[in-house]
Amino acid sequence: MSKRKIRDEDVDENKLAKASCVSLNTEKVVRVDTVKQKQLDRFSLPGLRFATESWAGMKPTNEDRHVSSTEFFPGPVFGIFDGHGGTFSVDFLSQNLVTTVGSVIRRNIGDKALAEHHSSQELSSREEMRKNLILEQLQLLIQQLVELETMRSVSDSATDVQGLVGQLNDAISQLDSEVKQIDGEQSARLDKRRDWCREQHRYFLKSFKEAFEQVDTQILQKTRHRTAPQRSWFGSWPILSAVVMEMIQER
Repeated sequence: MSKRKIRDEDVDENKLAKASCVSLNTEKVVRVDTVKQKQLDRFSLPGLRFATESWAGMKPTNEDRHVSSTEFFPGPVFGIFDGHGGTFSVDFLSQNLVTTVGSVIRRNIGDKALAEHHSSQELSSREEMRKNLILEQLQLLIQQLVELETMRSVSDSATDVQGLVGQLNDAISQLDSEVKQIDGEQSARLDKRRDWCREQHRYFLKSFKEAFEQVDTQILQKTRHRTAPQRSWFGSWPILSAVVMEMIQER
């Protein structure tokens, strides 16, 4: 048999082998995707997204899992759980971390300062509601003024209509001034709250650090009886301190 013939046969066999491998790999990908989807459904927790590098072992303890929570925090929070107790850790984190942050912030900043900040927020909310009511009244007066202006052009008693038009103009001017005053006071309160948040920024950062460490310690204490080591890393990036403050107050 010639060398050329051998080469041709080898090429044909290689083509068949490659085609077979492609078919097998495609089937494996389909099977893996199906299994992975079932695993994601099985290990799913409300409010949490799961991703993983490996599902080896299929243990119900949620090992070697990357977890991202998008509902409980003002910015992205990322946790890596290595070892047994992962599902427990995720559940504990989501239920206790926000409460712990609020508690630590109150301890570091003080209830009085937080109460003043909260009172300013409540006053702004009430004033915003009052402004909306005034704007509704203002719109009605403007509509009445337009109707009177139309009547004045066709009415025989133009003097009486002119008097009503003057009264409406005075009322509209008064309400408009009141709206502008509310806007100015609202802007001043907002600037004051922002300045306060900037001044307290280091306390916010300290509070988040202490809260994460406290929850991490609690997780480790509650999983000591497990055979495998369990470690948790948390990272948080608040969007704005003011947002954090309002979130804590609303809870």
